[in-house]
Amino acid sequence: MATICNNSKNICNIQRSCSSKKCTKQIENAKKLSHHCFRNLNKQKGYFVIHELGLAIGLTSFLFISLYVYNELTYDRINISPITFALATFVALLIGWLAISFQAIRVALKNPVEALKYE
Repeated sequence: MATICNNSKNICNIQRSCSSKKCTKQIENAKKLSHHCFRNLNKQKGYFVIHELGLAIGLTSFLFISLYVYNELTYDRINISPITFALATFVALLIGWLAISFQAIRVALKNPVEALKYE
C-alpha cells in the first residue's frame, strides 16, 4: 500500500516506508528531469513543434478511424433474444441428431453379409 509522507514542504507517495530523505530525493529528481526537458525544449523548438503536431495528427486520425470502425461494426446489428437463439440452437442440434440417427439405424438394420458381398 502506498503511504503519504508529509514533509514540511511537499507531499509525495512512497511505497511502504516513509522518510523525508526519499521524498526530497524524488522531488529533486523530478526538478532535474523537468529542467532537462525545458532546456531541450528551448534548444530544439522546431523538433518540439514537429513532435507535437505529429502527436495531435496521430491522435485525431486514431479517433476518426476508431469512430468509423465502430460505426461500421454497429450499423446493421440485429438484437436477438436469448429464447430465439436457444430455439435456433435446439433446432440445429435436432436436425443433426436426426441425420446421424437415420444413417446409424439404416446401417444397423442391414445384413453384414450383404454389405461385405460387394466389397
